[in-house]
This record gives sequence, C-alpha cells and structure tokens, in this order.
Amino acid sequence: MKSFSKSEALRYGWKTTKAHLGLFLGLILLLGLLQFVTDITNKLAHQRKVFKEDFSAVADHPELLYADLVQNGYITPDGVIRDKFTDMNDVRNMALGAEFEDKKIEIIRVFLKALRYVPPSRYKFYGIALVLWIIKWIAQVGLIKIFLKVYDNEPASAREVFSYAHLAVKYLLASLLYSLIVLGGLLLLVVPGVIWGMKYQMYALLILDKNLGIKEAFKKSAELTSGAKLSLFVFMFVIGFINLGGILCLVVGLLITVPVTLMAYVHVYRSLLSQSEPVPS
Repeated sequence: MKSFSKSEALRYGWKTTKAHLGLFLGLILLLGLLQFVTDITNKLAHQRKVFKEDFSAVADHPELLYADLVQNGYITPDGVIRDKFTDMNDVRNMALGAEFEDKKIEIIRVFLKALRYVPPSRYKFYGIALVLWIIKWIAQVGLIKIFLKVYDNEPASAREVFSYAHLAVKYLLASLLYSLIVLGGLLLLVVPGVIWGMKYQMYALLILDKNLGIKEAFKKSAELTSGAKLSLFVFMFVIGFINLGGILCLVVGLLITVPVTLMAYVHVYRSLLSQSEPVPS
C-alpha cells in the first residue's frame, strides 16, 4: 500500500508557485494564448455561410426567409451559420415565422449542404490550426519538463518551453493510447474507465521525467498507483474543484490554481515514485 498527503502536496504546490510566480505565470499565459489563438483559428476553419440565393428553391421570397433566419439567430447578417443552428437537436425546435413553418425540412437541407461544403478559403485556416496545435502540444511537453526541473531545484526558464520537441511524438502516442484505454473502460459500465484512468495516469510524467518507453511507462504507472487509486481519485477531485474555483474567478484565477495544482500533482508523483522500485535506466 502506498500513501501520500494531499494537504502536504497542496501546501508544496502553493509554496512553490509563490517562489516561482513569474515563471509560472509566463508559462500559463503562453499556453493560454496558444489555446485562444488555436480556438479562434478552428472557429474560422469551421465557419460556413449561406446566401440568399441558396433559398431560392425553398421560398418564393428568399430574402424574407433570409431575414427571418437572421432575426431568429441562425445566421449573422452576412450569412455565417451560428452555433444556435449547429447545436439544434430537433428540426421541430427551429423557430421560424409562420409562413416558413412548412419549409423546415428544405431549410435544414440547405444548411446541411452549406456545412458539408468546404470553401477553398477555409483550407488555410485548417493548416494554421494544425501548426498551432503542434506548437501547443510541444509547449505542453515543455511545461511539464520545466515543472519537473523546478521540483528538482534545477535552473529553469520559460525559454526552454520549446526545447523538448523530441519527446512530443512519444507523449502524443501515449496520450492517445491512454484516452482509448479510459474510453474503452467507460464503455464497460463506467467503473473500469475510472479505475484504468487512475491506474495509468502517471504515464506522461514517467515518459517526460524518466524517458521511459510507452509500454514501460504504463507498466510503471500501474505499479506506482497500486494501492493508491482511491486516494488519487479523491486528490484529482480536489484539484479539479480548486481549478473550478479558478474558472469562477473570471478565469484569471487559473493563473494561480493551475501551477499550484500541477506542482502538487508532481509532488504526489514523486512521493509515489519514492515508495516504488527504482525506475530501470
């Protein structure tokens, strides 16, 4: 049976965050900016439009239907399809003027055709989004490596955040495997997914900290978490609650809660590692 102190881990996370506040704020702001720009680019890539003439076969006066769709929030005045339409689950929920009530199916077909068509102008946004996603993934690897260096009292700088790109592919493949394992478990009546999620959750730190292979990292994670899954589940709930508080503080609170909880998690990882067999070199 392995154990760790949740309160001690959180105190360590808070103390370390205060001591390295400038470094951590810079890293979290960088990741946040990359996420923000990626989200905007993704939105632009998936943006689709409809035009008045698209409804010429649906209504005798397509301009009136177009105005009705704008008024009811399904499109912008320049024809961009809003989330209100894409989030609609049932055609019967579509709000239209009485004169267009019997045209819902035809209107939906026009929207679906527009959503399936990818204008050539959108491809550049898909390319930019892919590049940003790769940069963001590499930055996440760098963030974890820097947090590990801080824990080991080694010199660390935000300039290092893109210095560990060589680990990104292995980290990505392991993350995909972990997601598939957890998803498979959730499909098996949920509980196995939670258990496997706790069992293999240390894979990323083991890859980035000890440079283990994917198979070895999952095997070692199972060893580290043996006898500590319930405590880890409670701890993950606690840090999730703390970060929820950061979101409620106008999101700005995440600038503090994220590094605190990340350092607390690193502390738990190292605590469990110290109670385990040495990692093979």
